[in-house]
Amino acid sequence: MDACNAQSGEDKKIIVRAKTDDHSLCVTIDNTFSGSLDIDQERHFVSSKHEGLGLGTESIKSIAEKYGGVCKFEANNGMFYASVMCFKDHA
Repeated sequence: MDACNAQSGEDKKIIVRAKTDDHSLCVTIDNTFSGSLDIDQERHFVSSKHEGLGLGTESIKSIAEKYGGVCKFEANNGMFYASVMCFKDHA
């Protein structure tokens, strides 16, 4: 939300999609974004608000790992994309 709120102009958006079936949950969140992503040597996102890693992305990674899932983050053409898939029978 912070990255989207920081945008100027009227083309701000956050798109949330979720899908579930008997065995998995998939959630994607896309939002407008300008700036750059700071990634450390271990491929973790570094926070733009405080010292250390980004709390949001690290929390998502932790949840995905807990449920045997995967997550992916990327930025392209003024959008930030976060995707996570978790599996029900893994916890």
